[in-house]
Amino acid sequence: MPPTNEQQNIAKTITFRERYFSFSGRIGRKAYFLRFIYLLLLMFAYLWVPVLFIRFFGVNAWGRSVLLLVSVGIFLLIKDFIFLCIDWRRFQDLNMPGPLAIINIAIPAMAVRFDAISRNISYGLILINLAIFGYLLLKKGTVGANKYGPDPLDETIVGNNYTEKLIFWPAFLLTCTLLTYMKVTKGFPFLH
Repeated sequence: MPPTNEQQNIAKTITFRERYFSFSGRIGRKAYFLRFIYLLLLMFAYLWVPVLFIRFFGVNAWGRSVLLLVSVGIFLLIKDFIFLCIDWRRFQDLNMPGPLAIINIAIPAMAVRFDAISRNISYGLILINLAIFGYLLLKKGTVGANKYGPDPLDETIVGNNYTEKLIFWPAFLLTCTLLTYMKVTKGFPFLH
């Protein structure tokens, strides 16, 4: 008698670090999409933290520039590393080498560099990046185990993910506050 789906599932506890900062294993389409949306929300919300800091505490023009450059630079490096980890594991789910994710992360940076030379090249690179994202989002992963690990659909993830909730809810509330401010004042905050 073949095992049922419940008997095939593997219970696994996954930590926040394994969820966002790991290159090993695989990630399914649904988890990839949800983590991508989650990170976009965080990116929008927490990118304004240095702007809020400057607005409320004020610094001179030089200090403002340095503070913005350093804080946004650190934030973008962390964001790119997380996206690299997630893309890496998604490529592995498709039984492709994870280092292809480096190319996917580098394409937007190349598009920015080529924008000064030719907008057509820049737009072409953006379309290539969107096509890769669509492929990663829509292509079904390898059924069963592959050389990168077990099928993520056969795993049952257990745990409360308190760290994720602790980061998500302030970002969500900050995003709602900024969007409400923009709707009510019909302007962008902190630019006047």
